[in-house]
Amino acid sequence: MATLYPRGDYWWVHYVDRGRQVRISTKIPKKDKKLAEGYLHELEGRLARGHIGWLSPSFDLKESMSTYMDSVSQEKSPKTVTRYQQYLRYFLEYLKEHHPSVRTLAEVTPAIVDQYKTFRLSLKKSKQTVRSELEGLRTFFGWAIRLDKAKTNPILKVKKPVPYRKLPRVYTPEELDRIFAAAGDRRPFFEFLYRSGFRLEEACAVRIKDIDLQSNIIRYRNLKAGRDEWCEINQTLAALLGAQVKGK
Repeated sequence: MATLYPRGDYWWVHYVDRGRQVRISTKIPKKDKKLAEGYLHELEGRLARGHIGWLSPSFDLKESMSTYMDSVSQEKSPKTVTRYQQYLRYFLEYLKEHHPSVRTLAEVTPAIVDQYKTFRLSLKKSKQTVRSELEGLRTFFGWAIRLDKAKTNPILKVKKPVPYRKLPRVYTPEELDRIFAAAGDRRPFFEFLYRSGFRLEEACAVRIKDIDLQSNIIRYRNLKAGRDEWCEINQTLAALLGAQVKGK
């Protein structure tokens, strides 16, 4: 069992190695507690498996990805975790087939990543999809660098595909009226989604106490960023919310 604690500007860990007390710095700043907790999680896993010698961390690619996903699963939503797992799995499968000798993080070069990008595009994957996959790999290597598992991030030297961005569809007032009318009793909620721009889960999380009609602001629970924010609302949305509040 290891213990995480702050000391000076960094997080430190304490554990017992064959009867000997060990205290080492993670070199992770105190502001990055979640990253330090991920460090602690990997250390405990290594200790449980008898892999003592944390000062010489593993640079094995597959093992590092597994540890990274353990850390991600503690911080991200299930949907995000599943998406990250797919990004890493696709890359490992590509390496197994086309570069079987690559086993460590240091062996992943920008050239290999660029070839992977070309391979994914050849499978008729959209540019946006491949771009997202590369972003997922960039985040993984950034994590590895912070834990001293990698020296460089090969993804940063690869040009990402630029997707074609279509202009958003703008509904006419008549189309909106038909959509809202079709919602029946749920019309106020659909109007709120449209006029606020909230995600579905965020809209469902709104409570009466989150609405300040005096100042025309509403508490926005940004589930993706993991924080609360106050947002201004226009007169139309304020009138809509006011009618709902009075009806309660």
